[in-house]
Amino acid sequence: SKDDNNVDGAIFAKTDITINGTGSLEVISTDHGIVGKDDVTIAGGNIVINSTSDGIQANDSVAIQEANIDITCGKDGIQADNDEDLSKGYVYVSSGTVTISAGDDGITASSSLQIDGGTVDITNSYEGLEGQNVTINGGVISIVSSDDGINAVSASSSGEAMQADGISTLKITGGDIYVRTQGDGVDSNGSFEMTGGTLTVMGPTSGANGSLDVNGSAVITGGTVIMAGASGM
Repeated sequence: SKDDNNVDGAIFAKTDITINGTGSLEVISTDHGIVGKDDVTIAGGNIVINSTSDGIQANDSVAIQEANIDITCGKDGIQADNDEDLSKGYVYVSSGTVTISAGDDGITASSSLQIDGGTVDITNSYEGLEGQNVTINGGVISIVSSDDGINAVSASSSGEAMQADGISTLKITGGDIYVRTQGDGVDSNGSFEMTGGTLTVMGPTSGANGSLDVNGSAVITGGTVIMAGASGM
């Protein structure tokens, strides 16, 4: 819910939430797990979330470092969504381990989604990683998805799947990325740029999807790319 006064998470704050230290936290919720109406920062600890809706939800940002987070949820694993301020609604992972089994998207951000390091293992999802500007600079990332593995798309153009939106960007400079997908492996409604790292895409098998689907410019100047999928796109 977008209502700032509606307590819709087992752990809930109308402002910022910061979790750090070396302890353990288990969250079981019939709604969202952890909700911060501004920023959610997790800088340590062992956190297990089991929720029927989103695992972690913020209006402004979710930032993760040096934490072990295990999420099983009915909707999005980690969501940062701000439809009022386009500069907010971002997710940042710098280190730690994040494991997600999601009924909807693994990690979704209305603006930027950036992974600089750590381990991100999305074992089940509709779309694995989604944001308007997706940047992967490092880390070990594994994605299993029934639709797109990695999707760069602006919220305003999400219904115009076959048109370049001129806004979205997907950039890979490093990291070890493995995608097993039934939809597009890597999909950008804007641009795609890869300068380093390793990207492996297995699937899709349907001819209506492609291992790499870019509506704008696509440039690969470095790294290793391995893609096995359908040839119908």
